[in-house]
Amino acid sequence: MSIESAHRQAKRVRRIAAIGQISSCAEGLRRNGSRRHRELLDSRASIATAMRGPISGRVGALIENPRTPVVLDVTGLLCGCASLVASGNPRVRTATAVVQLLGTAVARRRNVYGWDGADQMQQVITLYDAISGVVPDMRARDDLFLRSINAQAALAYCASGLIKLVSDDWRSGRAFGLVMRTSAYGSADVSRIVERRPAIGFLMCWFTIVWETAFPIIYLLPAPAARIALRFTKLFHLATAHFMGIPRFFWAFTATHPAVEYLTALDTRDHTEAI
Repeated sequence: MSIESAHRQAKRVRRIAAIGQISSCAEGLRRNGSRRHRELLDSRASIATAMRGPISGRVGALIENPRTPVVLDVTGLLCGCASLVASGNPRVRTATAVVQLLGTAVARRRNVYGWDGADQMQQVITLYDAISGVVPDMRARDDLFLRSINAQAALAYCASGLIKLVSDDWRSGRAFGLVMRTSAYGSADVSRIVERRPAIGFLMCWFTIVWETAFPIIYLLPAPAARIALRFTKLFHLATAHFMGIPRFFWAFTATHPAVEYLTALDTRDHTEAI
């Protein structure tokens, strides 16, 4: 695997993650324009303060300021745009990663609610980008970045499947219908279909359990087969984004796929050269 290949795939990871960052921050800015949402954020901030105790001094005043969510979203939006345009620039990637990590730390300090798997994956990608940025050699830096993301992707998918496997609702097939009935992530049309045909919910639950748990097997496949498996995974995330209204998951998790392509192609070439 050439230096250009590692650098190209690392740039793809950053660009896809940057699109997710831009989308998430733009959505946040749109919500912040709503009075109801501002009141919700203020109430969540009050709960977080009660849980962890107040922060004294200027830092505490900045964190608790009602304008802080807007500042964080604007900053995240600018960092996302910079990452998208200059994904191959080492200084830009490290600087934007550090700024985003600091912004996330402030946001989590202010609000302990509303963080999901997409936010966590986005933060992990940013963290690995910042850490690998200290490596002076470009090839080693990109390789470390891509391998770290591979480890996180395999763990995230497999752990998600195993958690569902030990859940009675998922094993019985009820979980899919229950999710579709929620106001936050559901779809009224899909919910009605599942109510009429419970077998669909059962199949969808076990389909999700099996493929998520088995995701690490992708590293044992030849590169062409691995690419096909990743296309299927993208379709799954795209359908989830459409029916559940959570596009953040699509961008956050498909951002890891170029890293998977890199490692599966690398392993295939290593095996071929060994033969």
